[in-house]
Amino acid sequence: MISISDTRLMEFTIENIREYGNSSCSFSFIPFQKVYDDVDSDSSVSRIEGSLYDSKIIAISGINASGKTSLLSLIELILGIYICNQGLNDERIHGVLDRFYDDKPMNIKALYSSNGKILRIDSSIERSQGSYSFNEEIIYRYNKQLFTKKNISNNSNYIEVMRRTRLSDEQRSFLESDKSISYVTINKSDTSKIFSYQEKRYPDYREICLASDVIIPYLDSSIERIEARKENLYVVHRKGRSAEELSYMELIGSLSSGTLRGIVFFAKLLTVLKYGGYLLVDEIEDHFNKTIVVNILEFFMRKRTNPNGAHIVFTTHYQELLDILPRNDSVYITTRDSDGSLVVKNLAEFLKRRDVKRSDLLFSNFHDLGTAVEYRSEISLMQKIESLVNDKVNAAF
Repeated sequence: MISISDTRLMEFTIENIREYGNSSCSFSFIPFQKVYDDVDSDSSVSRIEGSLYDSKIIAISGINASGKTSLLSLIELILGIYICNQGLNDERIHGVLDRFYDDKPMNIKALYSSNGKILRIDSSIERSQGSYSFNEEIIYRYNKQLFTKKNISNNSNYIEVMRRTRLSDEQRSFLESDKSISYVTINKSDTSKIFSYQEKRYPDYREICLASDVIIPYLDSSIERIEARKENLYVVHRKGRSAEELSYMELIGSLSSGTLRGIVFFAKLLTVLKYGGYLLVDEIEDHFNKTIVVNILEFFMRKRTNPNGAHIVFTTHYQELLDILPRNDSVYITTRDSDGSLVVKNLAEFLKRRDVKRSDLLFSNFHDLGTAVEYRSEISLMQKIESLVNDKVNAAF
């Protein structure tokens, strides 16, 4: 039986990391702005303890090659290491580390809550002969009764509870060198509730059954319902047409690619909403139209459809999607500095008002955030295209 998710990642900082400015990247689920919302009803934030909240919806926006997917990969890295108990040398984790490891120990500070406690873990990761291992890890427990953003940022409010290099020989014999000691502090069932929606595959029998009567008609209005008789026999009821018996591959061939992706996605979505956890989606607009994206975000904001504080983190090229979100601090902007290094900024650091249309500001390159294509590049592209299409000599490309 699956249990309700209890563990929440609150924030992290990674130091000695390649590609990022100052060799550092920081990210936080804790809202930058004051929370006025009634979090017991529909809201984009949820209460952790006291006056401490986290954001259930995070959007990562930026122009092409600005580092949106890189930041999403780092979020997945931290969730994988500290909540999913994935090893540093597991294929997906190893690939991210290979990209960002900068030939000296990578230092990570992560703050998370689990089993009613707030914990901080400081880790040092090193590489030797192509493999990664933990050089040192220290877990600290928050030791105050008052839960506020200011208090949890104060290192003096924590006490050390575990250090990797001080474990007994017997304890170390049960601990792999590439697995974090954080695993002993979290609810073990939470390790199965992190979903990264990058895969491109056909839905399986269970997913089709789950989506047969409501989700598929929502994704494809020409279908009334699908009956799953068995794994290789389906009856499709289309509007104004006789029912069709189709094999699995015939069914797959009759559905659009968007509907197929949607069936797989909604199966993950329902699990996360039911039990809590994290859903990570790269380029959400490539999978769904704006109406479906709006509905997905509403699922996460409504208490009745998200009773256990599930989270969605998505990247987008379309800045108009940001206008849907109720809070500025739900938006992270990725850009590149003058030297080409990646920079991550929270929109609330620059935009305090809620009544301003975010998409207009970002299209105008508000605060020099690098959120719009440079005018000179745009003009140069226009001139280049004009010369190519009017080139009589080289008519064929």
